[in-house]
Amino acid sequence: MRTQCIAGWCGLGLALLFQSGQARATASEATLIPAQRSYNAIVQNEIAPHTEQLLATLAEQGHGLTMQGDTVFDGRDKFLPGKIAVALADVLVSLARNSTRFSKIYSRFEESQP
Repeated sequence: MRTQCIAGWCGLGLALLFQSGQARATASEATLIPAQRSYNAIVQNEIAPHTEQLLATLAEQGHGLTMQGDTVFDGRDKFLPGKIAVALADVLVSLARNSTRFSKIYSRFEESQP
C-alpha cells in the first residue's frame, strides 16, 4: 500500500506511531547508534516520550490542532481517530494504572472529549 503525503505531511496518526524526534538518523549517522541497543529500549526511551508529548498537545488543542501549518483534522485521514486511540492505549498500557502519570494522561483526554 502506498501512502500519499500532502505538503510533506502524512498525518498525525503516522507521527504518533512513528515519531522519533531527535532519534532520526541519516545513513552517515547510523553508525553512531550503539549495536547493543534493543528496539524495545529505543521505543521506550526515545519514541514513547515524543508520543506522550504529541498526545498532550492534542489534548490541549483538540480539533484545532495544526502541525507544520497544516490542519490535522481536515478529513483527509479517516483512520486518524483509530490511530490516536492506539497511540493513547499504548501509552496507558505501559504505565501502572495507579501511577500519577496514568491519571494525568487519562484525565487530559477525558476532559478534552465533547
